Amino acid sequence: MTLGLGASVVRAADNGLAGKWKMVSTTPDGSEFPWTLVISYQDGKYNGTIQSEQGDVAAKDFKVDGTTVTLTGVYQDNDYQVRLKLMDGKLKGSWSGGGDTGDIRGEKAGAS
Repeated sequence: MTLGLGASVVRAADNGLAGKWKMVSTTPDGSEFPWTLVISYQDGKYNGTIQSEQGDVAAKDFKVDGTTVTLTGVYQDNDYQVRLKLMDGKLKGSWSGGGDTGDIRGEKAGAS
């Protein structure tokens, strides 16, 4: 019984999400905004940090469900909801906030 539980924890830790991700958010007018998402996994829990030209900030409401990541980030005093899915080794998804929506894509730092 314990062995099975341990295997589940290992699978969760090895789902490929932990690490530094180079992200790009696309605005409705087609502009691109680069940022970094750092996902850490420790003691069975995920945490996220957003790094941008405005500094580093902990992602709010950070949640991992399988290979889906949801979080809230703050930019220019507005909350932005982010939903990402790990697909083929890349993160893809969307953002919404400040009255707008757009796409997000990202690769793990060091991936080619």
